[in-house]
Amino acid sequence: MIALYFSGTGNSKFVAETMADHLGGVAYSIEAAMDFDALMVQTDTILVSYPVYASRVPKIMRDFVTAHRNGFRNKKLIILCTQMMYSGDGAKAFYHLVADCNVDVRYADHINMPNNIPNIPMVTIKDSEYHRKLRLAARKLKTIADRIQKGQKFLKGWGVLGSALGRVQRPIPDAQYDAKHVDAFLVSEDCIRCGLCVKHCPAKNLSMEAEGVTSHHRCTLCFRCVNLCPAKACTVMLHKPVRRQYRKLLPTVMSSNAGSDIQKEDSL
Repeated sequence: MIALYFSGTGNSKFVAETMADHLGGVAYSIEAAMDFDALMVQTDTILVSYPVYASRVPKIMRDFVTAHRNGFRNKKLIILCTQMMYSGDGAKAFYHLVADCNVDVRYADHINMPNNIPNIPMVTIKDSEYHRKLRLAARKLKTIADRIQKGQKFLKGWGVLGSALGRVQRPIPDAQYDAKHVDAFLVSEDCIRCGLCVKHCPAKNLSMEAEGVTSHHRCTLCFRCVNLCPAKACTVMLHKPVRRQYRKLLPTVMSSNAGSDIQKEDSL
């Protein structure tokens, strides 16, 4: 079994690596420079983990599926999406991407994880929330692994209610949604030009120009830059002041992809 994940700030990475440990597999970031086609052909079971955005699969994960569609053909599939609260059919949304690949979805579920958006009004990033949600997530993942090993099948969001809630959150097609948010990134005059957002943007959307950080219309809405920026100068979609950033798991993402430039919070 292999686990393929996209993780903006570490939540989905935690899920993928925890499940890989339980099931005797290996977890890989889709940002890694490797031959995924060769990797995927060697296994009969693929677990995918990603953050769900309004019951949508992130564009970067959708693009990965498009590029490696043959690797999903005739595979057993485990889909675990991460969410802050409820996403309707966030896991089934991935199935729709590969439904024509003769996949056998063995398990699909939504995993509640700590909030990683540091500028939502009335919602703060708290140590208590982090520890509580991570503890509950770890417990749930162990249960899921036990059920999978026993051959039990479960499909969260496949029912009428989940599908209805998903459609409510997806009033427009993915392509239209993507086009609407390609310029979701903004950087304020507080920018110190450290280059961290440029280096670690998974969509390669940013570059450092003479006038400062420049967006190239490819934002994937992962909020990595918002949580990474030492000056709190980056915002995505919600252009409100950034309060406490979500850095609990972020260093693990950096170390997996391109080397770590930040430290974990002392409170962890």
